[in-house]
Amino acid sequence: HKKEDELFENNILFIDGNDKAFTFNSISSEYDEIALDILEPQNFIKKGFIEGKEVIFKFYVAPFYDENGKLLGTIGSGRNVTLEMKALKELAASEKKYRTLISNLHESIVITRNSRILFANDAFLNLTKIPSEKLYSMSFISLIKPDYRNTVIEYEGNDYNFKISEEPYGFEMELPDGREITIRNRNVEIEW
Repeated sequence: HKKEDELFENNILFIDGNDKAFTFNSISSEYDEIALDILEPQNFIKKGFIEGKEVIFKFYVAPFYDENGKLLGTIGSGRNVTLEMKALKELAASEKKYRTLISNLHESIVITRNSRILFANDAFLNLTKIPSEKLYSMSFISLIKPDYRNTVIEYEGNDYNFKISEEPYGFEMELPDGREITIRNRNVEIEW
């Protein structure tokens, strides 16, 4: 166990964004003190560089008690989350590009789950003239004229799904302002 401690303490120098150098043992000691002061589990993210490469570590530290409730110290772990954080950042950038593209299409796009509207692009908002705050609180089914609901929805007892359609089909919507509009629609399944 002593060899592991020496390795952990001495083998890697971590340089933070302010050019301060730390060993992992010194980082751990700093976080142990915080957890002992607060006496609650703590999560920390530490960004820096090892051998010139940017790294991000996540540390978890918690007070450690014996069976009688006496504080013995802390227990903790640290792990390299650099790749995970990079993937999340790339995913967020990709989602932003996707949403920008979808928002600016001239065709209306609506994404629903269990008839709840999760997303509508600007073309749909402009077509319906329903403010987004109101639209996102509405059921999409409530916009479909009752005569057309069986065209758009498959019912199984109390459950329903929008029919997946390769070919476009038409139905009518009745909007809150009283207008009726005809929609040419195609439903596809996506993960959102």
